[in-house]
Amino acid sequence: LRYAEGTLADRVAGVLGAEASGKTVVLRHESPGVNLTGWVGRPELARTGRRQQYVYVNRRPVSNRVVTAAVEQAYRQLVPEGRFPLFILFVDLPHHRVDINIHPRKMEVRFDDDQRVFASVERVTREALLQAGLVRSIAAVPLLDTVPGAWPRMEGFTLGAESVTEVREERAVPVDGTGPLPAMRLLGQISGTYLLAQSSDGLIIIDQHAAHERVLYERLLRLRAGGASAGQVLVAPLAVELDAWQVPLLEKHRAELEQVGFAVEEFGERTVLLRAVPQIASRSPAALLTDMLAELAEDGVTSGSTTLLERLTISTACHSAIRAGDPLTMDQMVALVQDLAKTEDPYTCFHGRPTLIQVSRSSIERWFLRR
Repeated sequence: LRYAEGTLADRVAGVLGAEASGKTVVLRHESPGVNLTGWVGRPELARTGRRQQYVYVNRRPVSNRVVTAAVEQAYRQLVPEGRFPLFILFVDLPHHRVDINIHPRKMEVRFDDDQRVFASVERVTREALLQAGLVRSIAAVPLLDTVPGAWPRMEGFTLGAESVTEVREERAVPVDGTGPLPAMRLLGQISGTYLLAQSSDGLIIIDQHAAHERVLYERLLRLRAGGASAGQVLVAPLAVELDAWQVPLLEKHRAELEQVGFAVEEFGERTVLLRAVPQIASRSPAALLTDMLAELAEDGVTSGSTTLLERLTISTACHSAIRAGDPLTMDQMVALVQDLAKTEDPYTCFHGRPTLIQVSRSSIERWFLRR
């Protein structure tokens, strides 16, 4: 490869490509043990492979699974499974803490304390990402030289009137307490699925299901971390009849189900009494329990670094969240945005999908040929 002379920022842009311009987060961290400098791509730049991951240890280009795994762990729930962040990371530490003689061409290195390096890289990367503000912006689409009336398509939606959709709108309401999210005025709801809001720079579109998933998921985590019960006791126990295959699953994973808030006891050969359900539950307790058992029956339930308990926590939040098509009042919309702003990661759901996107005013003007 041949790169033109320029600043370090020019080189980063040249290596990562024009698409990454303006979409990287700078890392700078100094400590007595490990110094980190680098650029990590915003979640929307994630790829299906690892070709654009560059690691340098004491200025030497190397392959190191500890550093790579730490960066990818920092993106947990920020990108979907099967996609990988792009990054350039320089790790500098005392030479006596690095063994460079484990590969004939010195393309790999070994640290004297893998855990310490992993923890530093993961923490610094995660903090930098969340502090950067990860609201995804839809860039202006290029004007196409096509036949008149042929509107350009964008990923996720289409410009033009291919279908008529209902828009529920009420008087615009300013939302207080948006924290890391842009200040906004809620305009209404479209298709019972997305919230529309105005920001100082254009339009914000919020996926109500993804946003509520994030709120409920973190609420469950806080309850568990604080030692509080994740369950709420039912006024009257509910008898639930199970299929034969569900009974052994319930027995095997009773401890994990209790940790997410279920309290179940036997009441016959295939009938159980449901005495408590997760506090976040908003639908039929019996249906939620059987959905959890169906999750447990799936193969690969503990795929990757996701534990069984985490998988059940995710599933509980997913099945309890507001769904696409659920109408919301303006008060409910405001409360959802305020709750989302209080989460650790308000930008994505736990599947790595964005909770909201922003369409800049300049993009809107280009769509209407004003630029």
